[in-house]
Amino acid sequence: MTLDGRGEQATTAYALGEGNQLEMLAQVNMPHSLGILYELVTEYLGFLHSSDEYKVMALAAFGQPRFEQAFR
Repeated sequence: MTLDGRGEQATTAYALGEGNQLEMLAQVNMPHSLGILYELVTEYLGFLHSSDEYKVMALAAFGQPRFEQAFR
């Protein structure tokens, strides 16, 4: 499984690998993107999108899940 903000088309791809073969099972294309959602949350929190996502990821380890239901 791969997740990214942007690609040529696919933003998420699921594949099954065996040996040196890779069988694509499914993919999600633009404009649907968990990576772009993550960028927007990063920007909303006052950080730079496409740059500071790692800071938001680190903050998540120390936070309380008070907004968990909003993301479900």
